[in-house]
Amino acid sequence: MAHGYKFYESSLSHLVDSLVQLPDVPWKQIQRIIALCPRVDMSPCTVSLRQHIAVCASASYLTRSGGSHHDKLGIYFISLVKCIPKLHWNLSKNQIKLEEEYVAFLLCSKICNTLLQVNQNKEQVYSSLTECIQTLLGTVLNIDLVKEGDSEKLLNFSAPSLLGLIDGMGKYLQDNPGSVCEQIISLTTSSLLNLLRSDEFTILADTWLSISRSHPPHPMETLPHKLLNKLLQLFRTQIDSIEDKDLLLSIFTAIQAFIDVENARMYPKFKQQNIVSRSSCVSTAAISALCECLDVTTLLITETFVYQHYQKLNNLFNTSVNLKTPDLLRVPLRVSCVKNIGLLTNRFPLFVDDAMEIYKQMLFGPSTNLSLLHIASCLEPVSRSTADHQSSNFQRTAYMRRSNRPKAENVYTTSLDTLRKAIISSLISVISAVHETNHQLCQGFLSSASNQLLIIGDQDNQLVISNNAVRVLGAIATNLSDFETVKMVIQIFRHKICNPPSHLDTQMIKQLGDILLYGNDKSYSEVLSLFMHISSKAFPESKSNKDTSEHHGFRHCSFTVIRTLEKVCSKLDNPQRLQDLIPWLLEVFVQRSLEMQKVCEREKSTLKDQAGNLGVLLPVFAILMGRIKRVETVNTRVQRLFRDFWQICVVMNFVTRGLGQYTEEWYAGVEAVACKTPLMSSMGADTFLQHDLQYNSALKLEGIAQEGEFRVAISEHLHAPELNAIIYRMNYGQCTFFLSAYHIELMRVSQPNYTCYHLFHYLQDKGIQKDKSGIYSCFEHMCTHMFQLHIDHVTQQSRDEGRQAHLENLVQFLLVKFNHCVKRIRLTADKWLSKLIDKFNHLLWSEEVLKCLTHLTQELVKAVKNTTSEQGIIREVSVPYEPGTMNIAEENQERQNMLNDFSKRFAAILKESVKFAPLEKLEKLQDYEDQLKSSIKGLNISLEDMNIPMDRKMEHKLYYNASLNSATNRSKFYGHIEGMKSLVTFQGADFDFVGMVLKKMEQALTEWKQNPTGSIEAIEAAVNHTAAFLICEEKLNRKALRALCWVPVTCFTKESVRIAANCWEWTVSKRPEFETQLLMENIAAWKWTVNHRIGLFSPTVPCKRPVVTDNKLQELSSLAPNCEPHRLWIRFLTQRFEVIKYKSAKQVELFTSLFHTTLPLTAHNTSILSNHVSAIGPRFEFLHLGLLLLQNDIISNELNQSILRERLYTAILDYFCVPTQWPCYTTAECLTDVGVLNKFWDTLFHDKKYLKSILVPTTISPDSIQMTNGMLGPNMYNIDGTNSPSSRSRSLSVERSKANSVVMKKTSKTAPNGKLAVPDNNHRRSISLTSLPNLLSLNSAAKQMGDYKSKYHLKKRNLILFLIHHEIERLYTWAQPLSDSAPSDEKKTNFVYKNFSEKSWNDYMHLAWTCHPKVALSLALRVRSSDSIYRSIRLFVKSAPANFYDCVEALPFIATPQNVKHDLPQLVHMLAWTPASPLEVLTYFSKEYQENPITGMYALQSIQSYPCETLLFLVPQIVQAIRHDAYGYVRQIIYWIATLSPIVTHQVIWNMKTNMFLDEEAEQIDPIIGSTLNEYIQDIKSTMSGSFLEFYNREFDFFDSVTEVSSIIKPYPKGPERNAECLRALKDIKPNRFGTYLPSNPDSVIIGIDYTSGKPMQSAAKAPFLATFIVKDCPVTEMQSFDAKKANLHVGVTRKSCIFKEGDDLRQDILALQIIEFFLKAFQSIGMEVYLKPYRVVATAPGSGVIEVVPDSKTRDELGKKTDETLYHHFIKTYGDENSVGFQNARENFVKSMAGYSIVTWLLQIKDRHNGNIMISNTGHIIHIDFGFLFESSPGGNMGFEPDIKLTEEMIQIMGGSESAPFKRFSELVVRGFLAVRPYCEAICTLVSLMMGTNLPCFRDDALRKLRNRFQPHFSDRDAANHAKKMIRDNLLNKRTVIYDKIQYYQNEIAH
Repeated sequence: MAHGYKFYESSLSHLVDSLVQLPDVPWKQIQRIIALCPRVDMSPCTVSLRQHIAVCASASYLTRSGGSHHDKLGIYFISLVKCIPKLHWNLSKNQIKLEEEYVAFLLCSKICNTLLQVNQNKEQVYSSLTECIQTLLGTVLNIDLVKEGDSEKLLNFSAPSLLGLIDGMGKYLQDNPGSVCEQIISLTTSSLLNLLRSDEFTILADTWLSISRSHPPHPMETLPHKLLNKLLQLFRTQIDSIEDKDLLLSIFTAIQAFIDVENARMYPKFKQQNIVSRSSCVSTAAISALCECLDVTTLLITETFVYQHYQKLNNLFNTSVNLKTPDLLRVPLRVSCVKNIGLLTNRFPLFVDDAMEIYKQMLFGPSTNLSLLHIASCLEPVSRSTADHQSSNFQRTAYMRRSNRPKAENVYTTSLDTLRKAIISSLISVISAVHETNHQLCQGFLSSASNQLLIIGDQDNQLVISNNAVRVLGAIATNLSDFETVKMVIQIFRHKICNPPSHLDTQMIKQLGDILLYGNDKSYSEVLSLFMHISSKAFPESKSNKDTSEHHGFRHCSFTVIRTLEKVCSKLDNPQRLQDLIPWLLEVFVQRSLEMQKVCEREKSTLKDQAGNLGVLLPVFAILMGRIKRVETVNTRVQRLFRDFWQICVVMNFVTRGLGQYTEEWYAGVEAVACKTPLMSSMGADTFLQHDLQYNSALKLEGIAQEGEFRVAISEHLHAPELNAIIYRMNYGQCTFFLSAYHIELMRVSQPNYTCYHLFHYLQDKGIQKDKSGIYSCFEHMCTHMFQLHIDHVTQQSRDEGRQAHLENLVQFLLVKFNHCVKRIRLTADKWLSKLIDKFNHLLWSEEVLKCLTHLTQELVKAVKNTTSEQGIIREVSVPYEPGTMNIAEENQERQNMLNDFSKRFAAILKESVKFAPLEKLEKLQDYEDQLKSSIKGLNISLEDMNIPMDRKMEHKLYYNASLNSATNRSKFYGHIEGMKSLVTFQGADFDFVGMVLKKMEQALTEWKQNPTGSIEAIEAAVNHTAAFLICEEKLNRKALRALCWVPVTCFTKESVRIAANCWEWTVSKRPEFETQLLMENIAAWKWTVNHRIGLFSPTVPCKRPVVTDNKLQELSSLAPNCEPHRLWIRFLTQRFEVIKYKSAKQVELFTSLFHTTLPLTAHNTSILSNHVSAIGPRFEFLHLGLLLLQNDIISNELNQSILRERLYTAILDYFCVPTQWPCYTTAECLTDVGVLNKFWDTLFHDKKYLKSILVPTTISPDSIQMTNGMLGPNMYNIDGTNSPSSRSRSLSVERSKANSVVMKKTSKTAPNGKLAVPDNNHRRSISLTSLPNLLSLNSAAKQMGDYKSKYHLKKRNLILFLIHHEIERLYTWAQPLSDSAPSDEKKTNFVYKNFSEKSWNDYMHLAWTCHPKVALSLALRVRSSDSIYRSIRLFVKSAPANFYDCVEALPFIATPQNVKHDLPQLVHMLAWTPASPLEVLTYFSKEYQENPITGMYALQSIQSYPCETLLFLVPQIVQAIRHDAYGYVRQIIYWIATLSPIVTHQVIWNMKTNMFLDEEAEQIDPIIGSTLNEYIQDIKSTMSGSFLEFYNREFDFFDSVTEVSSIIKPYPKGPERNAECLRALKDIKPNRFGTYLPSNPDSVIIGIDYTSGKPMQSAAKAPFLATFIVKDCPVTEMQSFDAKKANLHVGVTRKSCIFKEGDDLRQDILALQIIEFFLKAFQSIGMEVYLKPYRVVATAPGSGVIEVVPDSKTRDELGKKTDETLYHHFIKTYGDENSVGFQNARENFVKSMAGYSIVTWLLQIKDRHNGNIMISNTGHIIHIDFGFLFESSPGGNMGFEPDIKLTEEMIQIMGGSESAPFKRFSELVVRGFLAVRPYCEAICTLVSLMMGTNLPCFRDDALRKLRNRFQPHFSDRDAANHAKKMIRDNLLNKRTVIYDKIQYYQNEIAH
């Protein structure tokens, strides 16, 4: 069946399994399966393979569910039965049969059997089945219809359907004989009588044979015989129900006639038989039908026809086709004849003598058939097909006789054994039936059989006769319980065995073995005695000629005895007899060793030459020991035999595996004995081995091995040089005894049920303790070694409750031994306990262990108080742990010392438990601490004083407090449920509790959905009630459990997960049996969050960067995923993992599946886990759980481990595939994440020891090659950029090299010219089996491949550690910007210093590339100080640019000025790159870059991908880019703008007008772009029309008139005259009703002018003025169509003041404010609370422009002129004293703005910072204005006198002093602000570089380079933070600030 159908069948089967388990399944569910079945209401009814599977599934459900929905399903099946004759089978040729059976047969049989079993209306069922069968019979038995019909349908469907129905009915009636009805009887008998008509049957058989002409033969070509067979089987079930004797007689007669005719008809077929399989098939079917006829005849026969039937059976048995060739086809018929003779005799005992004569003739005649089979069996082995078709001229002379070699099994041997067994079985059944009444009959047959043994010849007939006689004797002795008869048979065999030796000896021994198996106890002893006799006689006394014929005779059957014993040991069921065999075998073994020693002494040979005589017994031991329990208590004799056995094995070296000296089977036998051997002991000897071992049998073999060899062996086993002195004092007996014990324990320790309790018996053995040679130390070391091996073995076992219980019992046992009265035993127990706890530290907080500690402590306290009892001194205390008693010292002081030692041990265990135990266990530990202190007064221990880490104490405290709070709630809700249940029980009402609980949960969740911001108290109550309900229920309620676990899915909030997690913990603590199911549901809910991408798995939404320059900038914090619920969820999972990791393998598998289904195996461009910085904590907590899963040695499958590690490493590196982000959350949260990363780093650091054995199969098959792809090699990225499925599907490659080893080329290498070379494209190769000489060469490479993979993963781990360490430093620097260094301990620092240097970066960059190209890019962006990294990433991006199409950050590495200049071919890839920001692409039009059409085209594409309004910010740079627009791309940008946005067009025109001239008076046109700009302006104007042109004229005319005011008032002197003229000129300006706007505020329309606001500003030579406008908010898109008469002028109306300048160049201010606005957006993007006020400035013409007035602000100069008070006093006067809320708010605003402008003035080098250029807003913000001196220009002839940051005393005073918290916050904001803008260094430099063509005063002395250097781009983040701190310190209260303010005061009267 195809894989798809198997899956379909399996799915339906599982569905049925589930439905059967559910009570009251609704019919709608069953209808879903019925819908898949054939449609009985359609004509024709069609059946496909899927429908057949669905019918079988429906029938299975009906049967297994006990008849559920039997009424509806029964109707359907009856309807389907009626359709069977006319079914249309829609099956392909390969679907006709399933598993060698026809689909039609299977379907009909299943339907029939199901209907009869389940349907209660049997009459309707019988009627339908009978009708269907009759219809089919009419089809298949009608010769004309068969000849003319569709042969394919008849053969494949009709015939199998008929047989299936009859088969199903027969099986049912056989199981339910009382269900026979008249309909079935009538159908069966009539069908039989019709079919048995000999003439018609022959024609019918030939017809069916003729319609099937296929080869191989069609199984249905023998349908008549098969149908007869099935009908006879069905008839047999009805015989007892048929009362019509005449009918039975007629059937009997018909059968008899059919047998005669069919037998005669078949003879010609046999005679003419050739090698044609069709004849064989027909004959086989005919013989099967004849056999069934004989069986039915025997049941129907009456006494009248018995003798006649005997003769017929005898004739059928003896009839042969060929007297020279064995007739194999008729063997089943002969077997049937023999069986029926026995049945007939049992029915009619009077004919027993006739039967016995027939048996004698068959066995001792012998029968010709037996003789022929015997002769043929002496041939070489022959296949069945060949034997079936031996030609008729087969001659005996052609046989190849076998003489001395064992007879090989062939088909003739099998047939002979089958036929002989049938005869003997039938004979025994007759003898057993008449033995009680006719004892002489058995005796006579015994005599006849024994007489046949008197003549033993080589003739074939005599061989057959004697063989039959032996088998008959053995069968009689085995089956008869009469001991006298059995004894007679044994005596016959004893007399005949080897007397003389013959081929019958082995057969007689086999029969004796059967007597051992099935005889009585007396015969059992007799046979064992005989076997001992044979074994002793068979041992040779010498190899000389003295070897007698007697011994030679017995030797040839010695091995038969052993093989017989093997059979007896494997089949004997009597436990006592098995136990009796042990000493007998041991005695044989020891006796043989002594006989061997005699031979060796006489022959002067070594005993090992005779090792085979002992070794052959070891497999017998293996079988015997495998079937008995361990021998615990034995008598002294058996104990000595065991000890002799082991010391002999040591001497003979049977105990050592792998030497090649003996077979593995012998070692297995010794190992089996070791598992069941009683403990080796000194057997109570007063002095060790002085009296007991001196008579040991093994010591008599001392000549075989010298003591020195044993001492060396002991030394090598123990590996303890300190014991060598003791070892070399040991004598021969001690050595063999110790080695025996050592090898016994070594073999035992690997057994699954091994316990090491008995090891202490060696240490407690008095003889070992008293031995003066010091052998106790050797045993102590040996026991410790075995204990360690046992721990290692337990580690590999499955983590289930059984292992957990074993470990707990072992700890309890060691704690008991820790209090032993012998000090050396106590020390050993303590040592073992430490080893165990180190390996399984979860045992520290095991409740069973803590209970044991408490109990033993209390018992010791009692023992100290009560030293005696009525029986005397108390030396033992009963304990409920192994070994049941605790030996204690007699002296009270010693007991007190033991108590003190034990209590200290208890305290130490508690201390370690608190350090590592899960939080939920801490409460229990507190209880045990209290119990310990209450048990031992004066003991001063506390969990608070145990040197526990502070974070652990905090976790404990928080958890403990939470537990106290939750305990109250739990009691309340539990009480609710219990109370309701009690009330309902009392009232006897039927109440649906689960429905009530689930409804309440649903209502609470629905209410929360409607109001997510509301309280979740209802959810809390519902969740707790659900948990309480689960706890109260006797059985697990799946619906309630699912509702409880899926709460976070519906209500995904931090609080809801907290509530749910508490209830999860509550549930598993109260009902541990629910733990696995709860975890399964929990993980299912987790996977839902993964699939639906919420929380930690939310898609990473890229934040709009400041370089995008969109006014709608989105903060990073607003894009942060809601990860806190997942964080709590992960902590719950971590706690559960810590609890179950060592005790539940199933739950460990659930955790493993969680990671496999959550984490991808390979890196993708779309991350599964969110890459947002706020997700880093939960992300790495989750991955840390995965590392713990790997590093606890609890995943047994190495491939599983390897895949999981690959997933984890991929998920870690995936985080580093995105640009770095600064945290957008609180400092505390950031520090928490730093702690998580530190913990993760430490855990990953220890992953090294787990990487030493990376999985590579030791034998690699072609099937495993594809499976290993992607896991064992580097990731799927090649340097050519390919990441296609074909490249990913390449398997691991092994090249042919020296010794066919694996050649893994280094991915990094150096070219001959010394430059960095590109990594080899084929560094990931595929396994090509054709490239290997054979698969063995691949296997030979596996180890080397494993070494390579280990190194690869180790290097990958190092890379990850570096990246995490870098991220830790970044985040800690951000969280603690004023600290001197990150919390990197010495281990981390040394690791980075050791593994990462300038030389190693090249390799790590290649490694990062193989993991994921973006990881390499991230590494390059993080480590900017390395030239190697920079060269590598440039090479990578240039070589495989396709990998970075979606990554703008990689663009600078390919589009470098040098590459653009040389027109690098790879630049063409830029056209496929994702659009960069307008600011980033404008750099390609700067002076640094040479004009290139590709960069220009990419810039055009990128800019046009953004909304036109985003370009408002960059209008000055776009206009300046025309200077380098050789290919006209900037012109296209400008023209594109002109067609889309009138507002941006206006701004561009104003700016172009401003830049047409070099001077403010518009007299010197710019020679480079002046005429071009004028041309562009005219072109743009020419394209305007309609409303676009009208809007342009309206706006420009209006503001030309406004700016003209400055020229009008300029001639007037300063003072009242200029003021008056200003007001007059302003009144002449009238705003347009259709809308104009302020150039500085294009989002507001002017609706009026405040004519009283006109005010000339102070200026020495110019006439700027201020005016206030009344504006209304208006979207840019609606500005053009605005109408003041139609607008609502009462909403959104404000006042905007502007300064209009004439004769001033504002471009430098515009540039400064651009950068300030850029800084502000950088701060806002990460949610930084830094204040900047980038007011708007727009230049509308050369020397003219508009400056937005900062509202509600005054300059510090103005404030100073009003009063002499300091700024600090002004704050107090304005906002209140320092403690007031107003002052605190104002101070906070002051700090934020001071930090922002400190960064700006420092990085931009803004000078002239006197108090006239610094404003104070009403809210306390400080605002800098007037940026006339920028970069390298400064007052006083550019002397740069002022400091970088202005930090005066009054500013410090407002911030509370330089040591205050506000000043610290100011410093933190400055440092963080500097860190936030550093990534945008190049973008800021682009803004500046594009403006350098203006020749503004600020561009001097290499200003751009110095600007870039001030960002310190090559500094690490920590170094940059330290640099910022230094700047603050250097500028704090700088004297030059004071001096400059005084200069301004004296020169310009600016207050200070």
